[in-house]
Amino acid sequence: MALKDFIERLSFCLCSCVRSPPVYAYCQFGFPILYLSRVALLTNDNKWLANALFDRKIIEMEQINYAKLDKRQKEIFNKQHLMAVLADYGYHCIGLSADWNGADFLAQHFKTNETLFVQLKAGLTIAEKYKNKSLHIAFPLAYDGRWVLIPHDILWKTIDQHAPQYLQTSTWKLKGQYYTDRPNKTIRQLLSGYILEPS
Repeated sequence: MALKDFIERLSFCLCSCVRSPPVYAYCQFGFPILYLSRVALLTNDNKWLANALFDRKIIEMEQINYAKLDKRQKEIFNKQHLMAVLADYGYHCIGLSADWNGADFLAQHFKTNETLFVQLKAGLTIAEKYKNKSLHIAFPLAYDGRWVLIPHDILWKTIDQHAPQYLQTSTWKLKGQYYTDRPNKTIRQLLSGYILEPS
C-alpha cells in the first residue's frame, strides 16, 4: 500500500472515532499529512485520544497576580503589554537583547517608518543619562491599562517647570535620576496628551 493511501485511510479511521472531518496539511512533497485538531478531540470528549496522539498534558491557564511578580517578571509583563498597545497605534516593536543608547526596544510605524527609541519604566522616570538622546520614556499609568509615552527631554522640562521639588530630592542630587509611580495631579494633567489608550 502506498504511503499516501495508508495515511489517508488512517486519517478517516481516526476521524470517524471523533466524528470530525479530516483536516490535511500538505508538505512540500505533495503528500497529505494528517493534522487532527486537539480542540476537536477534546470537544468530542476524547481526552484519552488527544493525549495519546499529542503526547502532552492538557494545558490549564490561569491569570497571574501582577503584584506577586518579581522585578524582572514585571518588566517582561509590562513590555508585552506596551508592545500590544503600540500595535494598535500602528507600531511594530523590535526587542533589543540589551539597552542600546538607552533604549529597551524600537518601535517603527507601519506607514511613516518613524522609529522611536523606547526606554520602559515601571513609573515616571527622568535621568541625566537619558538627556539629549532622542529617547522616549514609557510607563504604565496607575496600572489601569493605559500607558504614557513621552520624549524624555519633554518630560524632564515639564517636571523642571511644574514640579521642581522632584529635582531637589536626594536621589536626584546624588544619582541624577528621579522615579515615582504616583506623579502628582498637576503632572498627570500635563501628561494627558501623551497617554496611550488600549483598544
